[in-house]
Amino acid sequence: MSMNQTEDDDSGRSSLAWLRFGFQVLFAGAAAVLFIGVGAAPGEWGLILGVTMAVFFVYWVFREEIEQHLTRPQEWAVFAFSGVTVVVAALIEGGELTDEILLALVALISVSGIFGYRAMKRR
Repeated sequence: MSMNQTEDDDSGRSSLAWLRFGFQVLFAGAAAVLFIGVGAAPGEWGLILGVTMAVFFVYWVFREEIEQHLTRPQEWAVFAFSGVTVVVAALIEGGELTDEILLALVALISVSGIFGYRAMKRR
């Protein structure tokens, strides 16, 4: 195989990778707008749930790219931060600090701490 063929193959893969990434961005953007729109509509899920679902969906679409740039402990830190942010946002929006909300907050922090510790210990 000549040097030119190798360069052409690499540029072809690069073009396909950029095309895939472009479709991922369009798909994730459209889904995020849909989730947030339905959440913001009166009588539907509620804005917090819509934003939460949008963030989860965007993460799910880009999880391979995210996992390439973050270590396992960083992934768990992002998970804990996003979960705590959603719970705090629900409280700020007018929710009460019920036993369920407090349990969700403690569970998010505990699960993230346990798995984050395990990930750091494996390194």
